[in-house]
Amino acid sequence: MFYTRGSSSDFDRYAEVTGDSGWSWKNLQPYIRKVNCISNERWTAPADNHNTSGQFDPKVHGFEGINSVSLAGYPQSIDPRIIQTMKDLPDEFPFNLDMNSGDSLGLGRTQASFGVYLVALYGHSCKRLVASKEVILSAGVVGTPQLLLNSGIGESSELRSVGVEPLLHLPDVGKNFSDQPVVLVSWFVKSASNDNIYNAGIMTSEYDRVALRESVKKSIRFVSAPAWKDYVIRPGGGLENVTTDDDLDKFILDSVSPGMHGVGTAAMSAKGAVHGVVDPDLRLKGASGLRVVDASVMKRRQLRKIVFQSAIAYQTAGEKAHVHEAASILEKIYIIQLKV
Repeated sequence: MFYTRGSSSDFDRYAEVTGDSGWSWKNLQPYIRKVNCISNERWTAPADNHNTSGQFDPKVHGFEGINSVSLAGYPQSIDPRIIQTMKDLPDEFPFNLDMNSGDSLGLGRTQASFGVYLVALYGHSCKRLVASKEVILSAGVVGTPQLLLNSGIGESSELRSVGVEPLLHLPDVGKNFSDQPVVLVSWFVKSASNDNIYNAGIMTSEYDRVALRESVKKSIRFVSAPAWKDYVIRPGGGLENVTTDDDLDKFILDSVSPGMHGVGTAAMSAKGAVHGVVDPDLRLKGASGLRVVDASVMKRRQLRKIVFQSAIAYQTAGEKAHVHEAASILEKIYIIQLKV
């Protein structure tokens, strides 16, 4: 499973939005790397035990935790081409030593987590459990709001309209869903191997269209670098028919799908704020004895394989005047992470 902490700017924004400095990137790092007690991360040698010197930054990792993290083991045949492309196009595809340093812009080696955990099972019988102190709800970005809404926690009028008796009025439950759209871009290459229930709201804003268009163009420029000249034959999967921006928009609409990394449906906000679902301590607003601990509390997508980070007004105002500004900024902030 990909191991990514996200961007430092995202966590610093969480701290600002919630009014709790404990969510800042700097203040969270001790809990990721601390060694005085059980911590999160245990950096581990890759599967092939190759020398990882110069392939990650040990200063930003932990070595005494329970969650094993490592680099990819056995190399792939295209690795040298990817590395050479970074040398050929350093301004557009700069090398990033460690994608989990908080600065995730550029190309870097994928890090992954793995491990085995033992879980006590109670068979198939139903058990009724009563909490003596509090309950921690961790059902995910879809399951968490579903459980809250079915329990009568949400927008009161909406709950009544579907026959659920309201228990706690929290209008933001199940709202503000955010995900990263994914578009598969493929090329035919000279190779004998094959090494190749909710509304996600994808493509409902002009920003989505502009961002994805620029990402596909960026991938085309990447494989147009000299390192791929004797390897890539031609585009595939419909991309070979794209000659105009209109063609590209149609290709994206036909290909786009959810990234399955959604956030925001039980978003946190500052204590005392009328919006949001949980406070900075992840306690359900207006209730006691219940916390939400999963990605639904995050305000928007964090960094993953292809992510655009921007503070442009277009993102919030939705004004068409900002479309070209967005495209220009995306040129500067676009990042792509590949397994090298």
